Amino acid sequence: MDKYREIGKNGLEDLQKHQSYYLQPVEDIYLNKQNIGDNMTHGSHDIVWIFGGVALTILLLACLNFINLSTAKSIKRAKEVGLRKVVGSQRSGLVVQHLTESSFYSLLSVVLGTLIAWGLMPLFNKISAEALVIPWSSWWFAPTLLSGALLIGFLSGIYPAFYLSKFNPIEVLKGKASSGASTSFFRNSMVVFQFTVTVILIIAAMVTQKQFQHFMNKSLGFEKEQVVNILGLNSLKENERGVFKEELERITAIQSASLGDYLPVEGGRNTNFGFELVEKKGLEEGFEAARWMVDENYLETMGMELVSGRNFTDQSLDETSIIINESMAHQFGLDDPIDTQVIDMFDGTYRIIGVVKDFYFESLTSTVRPLAMVRGKGRETISLKLNSSNIEQTLAAVNSVWEGFKPNQPIRYSFMNQRFQRMYEDLIKAKTLLIIFSVLSVTIACLGLFALSAYSVEQRIKEVSVRKVLGASAQMIFKLLAGDFIKLILISIAVAIPVGWLLMDELLGDMTNRISLSWTIFALASLMALVIAIITVSFESIKAALINPATRLRSE
Repeated sequence: MDKYREIGKNGLEDLQKHQSYYLQPVEDIYLNKQNIGDNMTHGSHDIVWIFGGVALTILLLACLNFINLSTAKSIKRAKEVGLRKVVGSQRSGLVVQHLTESSFYSLLSVVLGTLIAWGLMPLFNKISAEALVIPWSSWWFAPTLLSGALLIGFLSGIYPAFYLSKFNPIEVLKGKASSGASTSFFRNSMVVFQFTVTVILIIAAMVTQKQFQHFMNKSLGFEKEQVVNILGLNSLKENERGVFKEELERITAIQSASLGDYLPVEGGRNTNFGFELVEKKGLEEGFEAARWMVDENYLETMGMELVSGRNFTDQSLDETSIIINESMAHQFGLDDPIDTQVIDMFDGTYRIIGVVKDFYFESLTSTVRPLAMVRGKGRETISLKLNSSNIEQTLAAVNSVWEGFKPNQPIRYSFMNQRFQRMYEDLIKAKTLLIIFSVLSVTIACLGLFALSAYSVEQRIKEVSVRKVLGASAQMIFKLLAGDFIKLILISIAVAIPVGWLLMDELLGDMTNRISLSWTIFALASLMALVIAIITVSFESIKAALINPATRLRSE
């Protein structure tokens, strides 16, 4: 406190001696909003890393599908491998052949995926509120895609290539080749992994949706609905601003108006001063608090509640008056702060005349900081509290008043609730994109599960026919064919719930106003995954259970 007070006495030149400056690359500014006070929209490192990781996970799921289906259908290609070995093919040649095939499929997929991404880019930009473009002309773009396609093809094809090339030609040509228990375990493990990831993504989407709704419905301590902020008042002269406010207050649909640049939403000004009690000056260390300049109509316009004391009234009477919030009173250790004198960092002495109920003027993810309000007027913004449901008519009346002052300058305004919502753009993006990624994950996992169930039914079709001849019912056949897959999904759910709980608890962290992780979220996500999986495997299983066994056993 003494240091700040000394700086204040010696003026701007002395203040500059205590400032430090550093250079920052322009390309780093977008993701470093905590260090840049430009009131512009910035990105988030966390969002980039989270969704980069989710995208790689979905790519991994697709690769696992390829590996799973390649090994599952290995018996069909066993005779091909056996014949090639009989006529002199080396194992290395077979490995190269299978890797070439997987690389071709990967390259074709990357080309199709890039074209689809190009077509869907406008929709993605609309959802994510970004302006991304595909860098077709960049020198690194095509080589990176080609290298990525070849790498994915190699990684996803290496296991099937070595697995298929190891078949013994004699056993294969005698019809004794089988996939083996170890291969079945490997396939089942990958199915479990796929659906575990899918359930976790569904849980994440549901948690972010619930957290977002919690923020939007949270009691803020001020009214954000039907409050309009008129911007650009700095183009008016100082005496014109007061007249402009008086003209607006004559509109019957406007309940109150306040000249103030300090707003509890994104884009409002915010300054911090050091404060201490006059009676404890030099005895105790002061603390930092937000310091706002507001007029006598500010609390009414924002719907804020005074818990004790009074509001600002007369300009001359309240020059040295101050209103603090409950957090600041608690920080001072005062049960009844009214008429207590405080001092700020520039040796300004104020008398506390009121205490306002705590309201959130920063992110809901943090606690309410100490805040002090002094009497003053804004230069750039006037806020209007409307009491009419006909917003368009009211704004037209406001525009008419504005044109009387600035006929050649269009009016600029924003709604408080929209500015509040923009504070949580990262959460909105996370919620939307997680839903999309969850749908993609479910689709990929179900495609793999559908193909595996179809292959399993095809392999056991004669067994099914014999069982039906011996009296097995359709329900028994369905249970036989679908039961193994449903067990795998249940295992996935059992793994996903604790993992998802830990990840979501870590994601929410020590966030203030975080939701509680209710068991209903995990139960609903698990039920969704289970129902989707049952529907997926049911199609082929029911079809097999309803076949006429005579058509399958006719040739036996």
